[in-house]
Amino acid sequence: CYLFHFGWIAPLGLLGMVMGWGERRLRLLVLLALSYGVSIVTFFVISRYRLPLVPLLILFAAYFLASIRRFLRKAGVRKKAIYSLLLIGLFWISNRDARLSHPNAPYNWGSAYLRAGNFLEAIPHFKEAIRLYAGYAKAYNGLGNSYLRMGRVDESIVAYEKAVSLEPEKAHFRNNLGSAYFEKGRWEEAIREYQRALELNPDYDKPYYNLGNLYRRLGKEGKAREMFRKAAELNHLE
Repeated sequence: CYLFHFGWIAPLGLLGMVMGWGERRLRLLVLLALSYGVSIVTFFVISRYRLPLVPLLILFAAYFLASIRRFLRKAGVRKKAIYSLLLIGLFWISNRDARLSHPNAPYNWGSAYLRAGNFLEAIPHFKEAIRLYAGYAKAYNGLGNSYLRMGRVDESIVAYEKAVSLEPEKAHFRNNLGSAYFEKGRWEEAIREYQRALELNPDYDKPYYNLGNLYRRLGKEGKAREMFRKAAELNHLE
């Protein structure tokens, strides 16, 4: 699913630079890419700052792939072995770093499947993001959303509770946990989470709306109307 990520483009691009150094007309471009890459690695360790380097790496990766046939035909055994070992080493280093440090790719895939309504496909992607980073609260929340929409309420509660334990100040995590409790009939716990969400964000309309539905379920029509009125007021302000 993640074929064209940085961990694949970088090794091919770096090998393309090595191969391109042998051509005088490409040396200036190689030096530019290397100097730019060193400056990024030196000052920015977060993956999103690598994006400006990607077009250059794609260019050299394409050059490498286009030159493979000629290289295999003309290069000697020793040179082929060196390039093969270099390729294996670069792939290992790049993909090891990506898998250990960057769970955003599977999280983004899971979110895309969730938005598309493909909840079953979303679940393994959120789990992969969690495997890569056990403290990824958003991935637990996404997992809870997927389970809840599939009717797997008990599993959604476990996922939401983990998200809340990791980031207890996120109002929408609290609201989602409250909704899972609501589906399970755990009224008092649902009310507690909705109210906590409102304490964290008084301008958040969804907990008011959810509290209205809960109070109506409990036969407390006066409280239900009050909650619906507050939710409507917030929507009107928006």
